[in-house]
Amino acid sequence: MSSLRQPGRMDIGLGGPITPAVKGLIIANVAVYALQIITQRFGGGGVESLFALTPAFMWDKKWFWQLGTYMFLHGGLLHILFNMLALWMFGSELE
Repeated sequence: MSSLRQPGRMDIGLGGPITPAVKGLIIANVAVYALQIITQRFGGGGVESLFALTPAFMWDKKWFWQLGTYMFLHGGLLHILFNMLALWMFGSELE
């Protein structure tokens, strides 16, 4: 099988080879989601209160890390599955 592109042929595929950055983001998202589920089951919403973007906490308590951590929180299993699918499909191209 040749890797040369043929003129007039458009390759349409779902995702390409996964890059280290995309792999790291997927691992980080799944790890935070697992931590989110564990803290919900065993006592409140510890991860959400620290990582969710809450303007009052960010300005009053100076929790500026929330500007970068809120995007790792997910609302459910389908939410994270479809987000990681989109990251896999488009992440390498955007990188």
